[in-house]
Amino acid sequence: MYPRTETVNITSDGTGVGTGYTGVIHGEILAVSYIKDGTNPYDNGVDFTITTETTLQAVLAVLNVAASKAWRPRAVVQAAADGSDLTGVESAYCAGERIKIVIAQATASKVGQFVITYA
Repeated sequence: MYPRTETVNITSDGTGVGTGYTGVIHGEILAVSYIKDGTNPYDNGVDFTITTETTLQAVLAVLNVAASKAWRPRAVVQAAADGSDLTGVESAYCAGERIKIVIAQATASKVGQFVITYA
């Protein structure tokens, strides 16, 4: 299967927060990119929390972002014996759900773009 992308533009509200969603995705999440707007960007120090909407899988959480950047998120995996968290070595997957992107610390009425790449 070829990689595909979903683009989400989020404008912060009067308190500097905002939420956006992709369309329904089926597949492995390969990358998350933040593209800082050229004319009305979020302030430096913006925070992102990205999860799947229904199953609440953690995709990416980053604090104090100041510039455009791309990440290749990995899911936390658990040991079969006791369920303890191990180092993430697998991608998160979506099976017919949206990805939820929540921003904070953006200041009022600022714009940012997120591109989710999946296959």
